[in-house]
Amino acid sequence: MMSTVQIKKFCGVVFTEENTVNLVASNCYVDGKCWWPNYATDDKISKAIRRFEEPGPGLKRRTSPENENGGKKTAELHGLLLLENIKQQVNQLAGTLNILMAKVGSGLHAPTYEMPEEFQFPLDSDGELERFEEWLRNPLNERMKTDLVTTSLSSVGGVDTKRVVWNILARMITCTVARRINWKGVNGKRAFSKMAMKIVLFRAVRKCAITSAGMDADISQHTIRWFNLASDREGGRQERQERRRQSQDTLPVPDGQY
Repeated sequence: MMSTVQIKKFCGVVFTEENTVNLVASNCYVDGKCWWPNYATDDKISKAIRRFEEPGPGLKRRTSPENENGGKKTAELHGLLLLENIKQQVNQLAGTLNILMAKVGSGLHAPTYEMPEEFQFPLDSDGELERFEEWLRNPLNERMKTDLVTTSLSSVGGVDTKRVVWNILARMITCTVARRINWKGVNGKRAFSKMAMKIVLFRAVRKCAITSAGMDADISQHTIRWFNLASDREGGRQERQERRRQSQDTLPVPDGQY
């Protein structure tokens, strides 16, 4: 199967009334009119341009006649536009290449390894988590752990270290179980840093082609962040907000305030 990569482009626009030059998404410049992100801060405007926001309620129109002065400003604009287009193309092609490398690993075909049949992944209960931990700690399973589990998990892949780590963790355990785990084991939670699954995670990340040189610090940082955000995934944030609202509704009303 052949896939195509759409290269998004910018165009340079000279706003002569303000004597400024800016890059905008090419889909936001039509017939001398420019759709400009209607945000209050420069940071939000820059993010909107990089995300290629489509013209709509969040964008306003600005007149942008062509620059008639030429000279240095035109040369600078051309160079800036050229560099930005090159950067976009390189980033998108690199992302596509990383995905392909993650799928095929070090061979010519995608891995066909499966996780141990006695477990259903992602693990969805504390009991299954503990049973898998015991299986990993059993010396008799060392060969299978190295050859089967880490290879299967590494085939999940991703475009960078963060995504590889997060994808592997999501393959191993559900968000419900992850909410009862953190890196150090504080607040009554389980310490992932002391679990056998941590070793498997690190091995699987380094077995993935694009993260084979992953540093301990980077893998640990992304792991910590993934567990910290577990409470917000799969509707967790909305559930907390609803519980907070219900608790406020049930608070007793002080005497005389009705």
